[in-house]
Amino acid sequence: DIGTVRVSNSNLTIDGTDTTKENLNFSGAIYAGGLDSGVSKTIKLIMNNVTNISSDGNDRNSKIGIHGGSKGNADNISIEDGNIEINISNSDIYADIVGGGGAFGTGSIVKAENTKITVSNTSVSGYEDNSNNTWTGRIFGAGRVQGGALFEQKSTDVVINNVTGKTYNISEDGKIGNTIGARVYGGGQNYKAAVDSQLKIGSTKVTIGGDETALAEVYGGSIISGTGNKGTVSVGKTDVTINDGKIVDYVVGGNNTNWNGYSVVGIEDNNGKEYKNGQKYADGSTKITINGGEMSTAEIIGGSYVDYGLYYEDNVIHDGIVYGTTNIDIKGGKIGLVVGGGKALYSNPDAPGDNVEVYPSTSNVEGTTNINITGGSLSGNIIGGGYAFSNQSSVESIANVTGTTNINISGGTIEKNIYGGGFA
Repeated sequence: DIGTVRVSNSNLTIDGTDTTKENLNFSGAIYAGGLDSGVSKTIKLIMNNVTNISSDGNDRNSKIGIHGGSKGNADNISIEDGNIEINISNSDIYADIVGGGGAFGTGSIVKAENTKITVSNTSVSGYEDNSNNTWTGRIFGAGRVQGGALFEQKSTDVVINNVTGKTYNISEDGKIGNTIGARVYGGGQNYKAAVDSQLKIGSTKVTIGGDETALAEVYGGSIISGTGNKGTVSVGKTDVTINDGKIVDYVVGGNNTNWNGYSVVGIEDNNGKEYKNGQKYADGSTKITINGGEMSTAEIIGGSYVDYGLYYEDNVIHDGIVYGTTNIDIKGGKIGLVVGGGKALYSNPDAPGDNVEVYPSTSNVEGTTNINITGGSLSGNIIGGGYAFSNQSSVESIANVTGTTNINISGGTIEKNIYGGGFA
């Protein structure tokens, strides 16, 4: 279609308080903004008492996307949204909640200003299968990009209070694979779809609270994934605060390169340091503050998390970098492993053949890592630098810190070892 649409403000409210599930059903994507057109001032999305999944999960194939912004679907289109406000409460939803919009057309550009997203007293669920694939319910502060597009957002502010999530097994009818499934990202998602894309976020803030909160993973930054992805996610500054709740697997200050792609904590600057993707970056920062909560099985990582495995390929990239400073402040709570730098992981149950060359999983910090512990109960090792793991001697993982690692301890209970440097 050819035309022009302009909207200044948009309000979308979905309230199931006075309805039954049979009278309020939806299975398509939700965008509080426009299609191939933006909303210039303010977008507001409110959802209350909404359920789109049955208690036994039999309709689990209906997982949807809930987007606070606009959708750029056409090729070579440029649209802009203003500020976005999202409030979701008292709901049981089978979905990804996306603070921004989406850029999907080749050459399209979608931009947004600032997002504030609050999710409270809500279950955000997803699914898995019997082939070791998991797509949990997820909450993103920013938008999504794929198909050779660009998505940019100035800032995000994500507030989580009493949020849980299940993971339904789509290979076995009605079975719940994991009762703690939701993942939270201060940034957005860059997914490979034929052509590489770019996702750029200025700053993010994530606050986790509520004693009934139960999450799988929390990231200050974004995720980049998809087979063969050589695009980039970048964020200038992240700030994650954990006040209460349970987190099972990861609390990460930076990004997640999941399988393939580049991830950067840093600010694009022509006078900065040149990264492997050809861009230059000035120093950024990550910050994790833990005041309380149950994270005894989780890993607290100041930098970025890069994970890859199962294949021996030499033409794919899995790389992350933090330019600047990582900060972890632990004041309370039950904590597992603490890593000041990044984590790089490679795992493969099958031994390689002859002459295998694999791009190493790499998560480096060029700058300073800081760990400050004044309270809490820590049951895992404390590592000032990075953590590199590979279960195959012929495939390397790299997690360097080019700079200084600092660990300061003045309180708390430390059960295991302290390493001022890295761990491999």
